[in-house]
Amino acid sequence: MSENSLYFQTAANAKDYADKHGFGHILVPRFTKFRADISYEKPTITDIYRQLSESRYRNELIVNDVRTAVESGRTPIVISERMPISKRLRKCFRKPPTT
Repeated sequence: MSENSLYFQTAANAKDYADKHGFGHILVPRFTKFRADISYEKPTITDIYRQLSESRYRNELIVNDVRTAVESGRTPIVISERMPISKRLRKCFRKPPTT
């Protein structure tokens, strides 16, 4: 799968984006083992988002879900309101699939 076949969107609200562009919005919860490191005093939400975006397991889960959707003939859109997360995920798609 080439990066050119993927569409990344930075948007604040995925539901509003779906409504605006006329396609259905289905939320499929994916639970992970991610736990933020809050061992230091008062981590900020930015600290927690950074840790989340750096979670290898979480990112691989997203990438594998998108690859599976593409292989099934669907056209997934990855939407994030955080540019660093979008950039990190985009890099994951440049790597060969894990088996």
